[in-house]
Amino acid sequence: MTEDGILPTSTPAPQPEKTVFQQPTSGFAAAGDEPVIFPVAPVDPTVFQKAVQAEQKNTVVMAQVEPKEDSVPVTQVEPPIQAQQQQQPRIPEEEQQQDYDEQVEAYDYSGYFPDALRPQPEELLYSWSAPSRPFKKHNRNYYTTIAVIVLLISLILVFAGQFIPMAVVCAVAFMVYVINSVPPEEIQYGITTYGVRIGEKLYYWDMMTRFWYGSKYDQKLLYIQIVEFPDRLTLVIGDAKQEILTSIFAELLLLEKPPLTTYEKIAKWLQDKFPLDLDS
Repeated sequence: MTEDGILPTSTPAPQPEKTVFQQPTSGFAAAGDEPVIFPVAPVDPTVFQKAVQAEQKNTVVMAQVEPKEDSVPVTQVEPPIQAQQQQQPRIPEEEQQQDYDEQVEAYDYSGYFPDALRPQPEELLYSWSAPSRPFKKHNRNYYTTIAVIVLLISLILVFAGQFIPMAVVCAVAFMVYVINSVPPEEIQYGITTYGVRIGEKLYYWDMMTRFWYGSKYDQKLLYIQIVEFPDRLTLVIGDAKQEILTSIFAELLLLEKPPLTTYEKIAKWLQDKFPLDLDS
């Protein structure tokens, strides 16, 4: 009812709820100050609903436009390799060879080591075939004499209780029997720029000191003294020419026969006093 006592014909429109916002202050407010109130405009619900619908439409459109995982992206197709090669200018072969020669000359180090010792390939200087050791076929008296000597020495050692030396004497006697009863095989001797080859064994020049000639069982032998065990090599000359061997070995070794050792002196004395070779 209005002030005039008349009922209103229509109800007044509802007013939207108003909110206030208090301005923040720094520090503490002073006594008696009142907060400043700023009015906030009301939000229209229809505008908010339209914004939500527009966002949903954009989401649906993006989901439809998003490519699938199996799809292949479209890229620019490159021309074939042959087409590219055809487009590039062809370099003449003469220029390519010239460039290669220049590169080789750039890596030429032949003049940096003028006095260096370079390894050389092995070259064969002289070779011949002959038995691996001097050999002579003995008769029965030779082996009988050796057997008697070994038996006497063994009896003496048995009475003295020296069984180990007796076994050594028997082993040496058996070795002598095998060496003098089995003929040696033919092997290849060779003199190379590396040294002397006896069969498959190579003896280098730096292992040798001197050489000399001798004979045994009417066979010519070449002896070479070395610094390893055994202290000498025995080469059967056979059909080889001694002049050629001397000319080669004299370039690096000394042609000189060394003095006899104590063992060689004893062996020579026993051989002269008690000869085992009784062949007629």
